[in-house]
Amino acid sequence: MEDDRVDDLATLAKLAGARIGLLRVMAETQLQASTDTLTGLLNRRSFSERVHAIPAHLYPVAMAMADLDHFKVLNDTYGHETGDRALRLFTRVLRDSLRTSDVASRYGGEEFAIAFPDCSAIDAARALNTVRTQLDAAIGDADHGANMARGFTAVKGKLPFLKDQNIGAIFKSVAMTLIST
Repeated sequence: MEDDRVDDLATLAKLAGARIGLLRVMAETQLQASTDTLTGLLNRRSFSERVHAIPAHLYPVAMAMADLDHFKVLNDTYGHETGDRALRLFTRVLRDSLRTSDVASRYGGEEFAIAFPDCSAIDAARALNTVRTQLDAAIGDADHGANMARGFTAVKGKLPFLKDQNIGAIFKSVAMTLIST
């Protein structure tokens, strides 16, 4: 009888281990599907989902798009590895400078989208200025600082963002502003 119990527990342990392994793989797959592999930031789709999931009591949500200055020149002159380092450095500075409630994503290429829940346009502009200051300091500290893009352009989108608005349309108009500046 005792041997049967031990066998049952061993079987149960194997099944639980297999289930935990499956759940781990599923979580990793979900993470890969929702984030940018280079920066670890949310991708465009996940950003949109996360912004639409912001609770109503945290509105207004200020929206901004940041674009690394001279990124194409940096990439073309110093190679893609340097461009990748610039993107990772900007991501680190962005994460270190923003509030934990802010939502950041790599929107595409060298474009980053940021949502600032429960934040005015003035406070969002201050946060972006902090990012700019911290980026300048980080570039100065980096061993490849001379090769890094100096700064970024930030253009605020529609403020405040309303829950039923289309994020893609807002950032399309913001992207047109970035192109014209």
